[in-house]
Amino acid sequence: MERFPYKRNATYEDFKRAPAGWTAELIDGNLYLSHLEPHEYDATISDLLSAPAEKVAELLYGDLYLSERPGSEHLLRGAKLFASIGSLYQRREDPWMFMSEPYLHHGEHYLVPDLCAWPRSSLRLEPSAHGLAIPQTPHWVCELPYQRPHPGVDVLDRQFKLPIYARMKIPHIWILDADWRELDIYSTAHGRLEHVKTYKTDGPVRAEPFTDAVLDLGDLWGSYE
Repeated sequence: MERFPYKRNATYEDFKRAPAGWTAELIDGNLYLSHLEPHEYDATISDLLSAPAEKVAELLYGDLYLSERPGSEHLLRGAKLFASIGSLYQRREDPWMFMSEPYLHHGEHYLVPDLCAWPRSSLRLEPSAHGLAIPQTPHWVCELPYQRPHPGVDVLDRQFKLPIYARMKIPHIWILDADWRELDIYSTAHGRLEHVKTYKTDGPVRAEPFTDAVLDLGDLWGSYE
């Protein structure tokens, strides 16, 4: 399995802020966390389909991972992000279509992004042999990792799922992390995963592929409790 950093260009302060209970390593300026144990090793699609409905179940690298479903603050943050982008990009001549938590399939992997989108002209749903409606590879995915109250979900997003998205050649990948107050932008435009930019601000930003939309990151970082 490829090992991607939990946080790029990390500092000693980032190292000290690592979630309790994890082994943190600062290597060549990048922060790595381990170990995230799967719910079941050498799992099958049957294990995925029989997972508890109250969990987010993903089949990654042959193992089954179960995550707690996100709470209201996470869901509201995703809704605000969708409202900022979707209200503009769904009204275009070739509108974008957005989905929340669909299953994506790539090789042995079945994974669930928080948000993803396609230009409508390129979106196709292909029913799989297992009854899951699997859309084609999206043009954009966004993960909204959360440490509180469930450490490990953010590690799964950054160190496990990001390299799979890269292999899928998803053109635009976002990680919107309210705990770190960062928006990380990645691209596969040149055939490999490239870190494009990290936004660390409470102000407005424009980010590919939705540069006509203004994102108020300060609003997205805010607490909705």
